[in-house]
This record gives sequence, C-alpha cells and structure tokens, in this order.
Amino acid sequence: MSELAVTVPVSGDGGDRQIVTERRRVTRHPPRALPANGNPQISVDGSPIAGVWKAAVELSGGDCCVGILKIANPNVRGTIFSSGCSQSDLAFMNVDGLRLWLEANVASHEHEGVHVATVDPREVAEVANLPWLKHLSTLAAGRAEVTSEGALWVLIGWRGEMGSAEINRRRLSLSLRVLAHCAISYNDYSRRERRLQILEGMIDELAPALMLVNAAAQVFWTNYRAELILAERHLLIRNGGNMLASRTPSNTALLREAISEAIALAPCDDEENDRYLLMPRDDGSEDVIVLRPVSGRQGLESNRAVMVIVPQNDMLALAAKLVSLYGLIPSEGRFVSAIVYAGSPAEAAVQLGITDQTAKTYMKRIYAKLGISSQLELGMLLASLAPPLRISLPPPAASSPSPVTAF
Repeated sequence: MSELAVTVPVSGDGGDRQIVTERRRVTRHPPRALPANGNPQISVDGSPIAGVWKAAVELSGGDCCVGILKIANPNVRGTIFSSGCSQSDLAFMNVDGLRLWLEANVASHEHEGVHVATVDPREVAEVANLPWLKHLSTLAAGRAEVTSEGALWVLIGWRGEMGSAEINRRRLSLSLRVLAHCAISYNDYSRRERRLQILEGMIDELAPALMLVNAAAQVFWTNYRAELILAERHLLIRNGGNMLASRTPSNTALLREAISEAIALAPCDDEENDRYLLMPRDDGSEDVIVLRPVSGRQGLESNRAVMVIVPQNDMLALAAKLVSLYGLIPSEGRFVSAIVYAGSPAEAAVQLGITDQTAKTYMKRIYAKLGISSQLELGMLLASLAPPLRISLPPPAASSPSPVTAF
C-alpha cells in the first residue's frame, strides 16, 4: 500500500497555524510475486515473531534456521521462514523434495514429542538445492506438530566447530516447539491481515466520497472514493489553490456559497443541519451532494469545517459487490440482496419463492463465508458499508432559482 501525506492547516488554541498530517491510501499494488519455488518466503527479521523466533534459535545454540510450515490444506503451499541466512539463497529451494527426505529420515527420531535428528549438511544441500548448507559444520533437522493444523519442518545449522554430541537435544526439542508456535501464530496473523486488506479494499470501493473543506472551500482531506471522483472530473474538480469546484463552472460560486452557509451552522448528531445539493454532471445527469457541518474534538470555532459527501444510493449494488468479494455463489448473492430489500430472511424467502429450509441453508453458508454468526451481524455489516444518509430528498425550496437545487 502506498500512502500520501496530506497537510491539514488548523488553528491551535493560541491561534498559531499548525500542520496535521493525515495519511491515506492512494494506490494499490499487486501482490508480491512468489519466488521460483512457488512458496511464500518470510524473513523473520522485522516480523511480529522476530523476538521470540530469535530467542528460540539462540536456545538451540544454532546460528541459522530455516522452517517450512505445512498446514493441513492441500491447496496451500508451504511457507518458508528463515533467519541467519539470505532470502536469495532460498529462492530455488526444493521444498517438496526436502520435506519428503525429512519425512523419510527424521520422522522415526522422536525426543519429547518432537522429531529431531542430526543430518549431513552436504546431503541435505543436494536434496534441497541449497548449496550454502555445505559450509555448515553441523545441521539438525526436526519436525514439530502444530495442533491439528499441520507441522513445521526445521533446519538449524552451526557454522563454527560443533559436533553432533555437543548438541543439547532437550534444548533443541524445546526450541522446535517454540518455533512451531511462532510459525502458526504468524500464519494466523497473516490470515487476519489479508482479511483486513479485503475489508479495506471493500470499504474503499463501497464507501461514499468524503471531503473535508474549510469555509473557503479549500480541500484538506479526502478518502479514496473522493480522490476517484476528483480525478474523473465528471462531477467535482479541484482547481488551483486546492479549491473544490463544480464540473460546471457556472455552479462553482453556488457550491461555495452553500459551503459557507453550512459551515456557519452548528454540527448536529441527527443531521438536522445537513444541506443537500443536486449538482450537474458533464453528461447532463445529476448527483446528490450532502454538506454536513463538523467541528474539531474541542468544539472550537476555529476548527469548523464542512464534510462534503457524495453517497452511493444503491444498497442492492452494495450487497452485490459485498458478496462478490467474499465468494458467494449467485443464489446466495440474490438472497443477500433480497434481505436488503425485504428486511428479513423470512420475507426474502417469500420474495424469492424458496422454502424456509433452503433459506436457513443459505444463511449458514453466508455466515460462514462472511465470518459472522447472526442476522444482527449481517445487518451491521451491510449497514456499515453505507452511512445513514437520507436518499429520499425533501422538496426543493421555492426560492431556489439556480441550476444547483438546494435543500
């Protein structure tokens, strides 16, 4: 994720100008390519498990360590963990060949619940396609089970003079168990991170456009959706001086006048002071824009601003995008959309002409794929994608003659 630092001018208590930096995502990068062996590689240095992993390696007495985590999922390749060696040395590692060799040569050597044995570094170097292993004086290999989720195969090497008889097997076994827990903890952490990235991308795609402007219509914060709208230049633009303007020049003055009027109003939790505009697009259509007065946490007059909101109006479209991100099949997607429209699974089942049992089956599948466990959580998830902005607009004011209709 690349980030852009946006400077936000505000006034402090003493009236001096301060600079507040808001960080926001502006671009997305494709996933990092896998190395030649097709297995994800994790350099432990700088990772969340770095401290515990290094302490475990030190406990064993070794100088370098390579671990292969294989979880109980045939569709997931092993993840390679390493410390004390270069990741470039592992790019062409024969993971499958090494694991088969370890299963044949190490599995029968068990010590306190951990399979561990000393092996010939040169032989392992040939099997695993890791030439640098030949320079080690001693190499220990082991396997530690990770509950029911899989196992971690570990190679721990010594560069200095170290005989097999000098290795403390008890400390080595304890070290392997700690390393296995480190690996599975990192795997769980990565899984949560990927889920958060999916949710973050989903929020970017589905959230309304949000822009904070001051009384002069100067933009000092935007979210991802607002950046897209400003870049498209179909509805709103950002001209010289970072000033918000209408795509239609004749309506810019009216937009800025509405912003000045909105910023003079007191912020309200119930949206009582929201103002609504119908702004023309360059294709002749119109979009709703909401102007909401907001203030800083201290409620100071000098911290007043206006949140310019361009809501997304189609909740069914939101539901369709949501289900596509989580891999729901078309029938499950239609059921979620029907729930949004009908208000409950029972009414959705009637609307779609399906039985209660089929509806319950759909709900179980949807809960599993979305990672929730109740209808309340489903409603909260859908509701969180679109803020409670009024889409049905009040009637236009009789005294509004301009092309921009204010409410």
